[in-house]
Amino acid sequence: HDHSENLKIDLIEEEDKAILTFKWPEDVAATSFVRDKRLWVIFDKGSKLDSSNFKSKWFVDTKKESSEPEVFIYSILLNEIDGKLPSAIMYRTGYEWNVEISNKTIKAKDIRVVSRPLAAPHPRVDIELDEDARTPIRFVDRYIGDELIALPMVDGAVAINEKFTFIDFRILKSLQGGVVKPISDLVKVKASSKNYQIVGAAGLNIAPRVYKKHESRFEDPKYGFKMDDFVEDFQSILSLKSYKVEDGQLMIKVKMLRQTAMSAKSPAQK
Repeated sequence: HDHSENLKIDLIEEEDKAILTFKWPEDVAATSFVRDKRLWVIFDKGSKLDSSNFKSKWFVDTKKESSEPEVFIYSILLNEIDGKLPSAIMYRTGYEWNVEISNKTIKAKDIRVVSRPLAAPHPRVDIELDEDARTPIRFVDRYIGDELIALPMVDGAVAINEKFTFIDFRILKSLQGGVVKPISDLVKVKASSKNYQIVGAAGLNIAPRVYKKHESRFEDPKYGFKMDDFVEDFQSILSLKSYKVEDGQLMIKVKMLRQTAMSAKSPAQK
């Protein structure tokens, strides 16, 4: 793609909200999310626009962060009002994209995230869409200093409404589209028909990082084993630690780990 020369950005400020409108002359896909008071807006089309610096009671600054031929990245520094950040939603009218900032919380349509630990050839996580996936966009959040992967979507007001935490990556809560924070350098996101697939070069550790103690009935000693409970709580046993063991030392390591686990239990549990 070439740069789009014609992107204009307008600000409409009303008493109870502000709307920034990105007036694209063609179809573009978008991602948006809030991170550390900064609302990011990412499009899969570039523009040479040197954006005006908008201010409002809802935000203190706007910046064009980057514009390559195939990406336009914009950030909005939100203003805390009475100690609270405003809410935002992103939606489309025709080719135009609107970011509406107010005190009113409106949830976007939820995008489904599916963990596939038994997928062949390697475990993966799918982000399921009602549209064809576009090319993921890697970029650096220069304020925090880490790399993120934006998953732009053409449909407006579709988002991942909760955060998902895995060993090798996180899927962040979004306002529009999706965003992945890799923790391992081997994490890749690829577009596959109506899915974004999160994969690893040599398999992916998709065990959840944290579980509450006795979150699973299966783990609770006062319950007997029930197959239904085991299946229902299957993910709770995916949180496995990995150990490096020298050749011929496996049983010694297992015995040490078992002794450590037994000594940590109360006398009643032994």
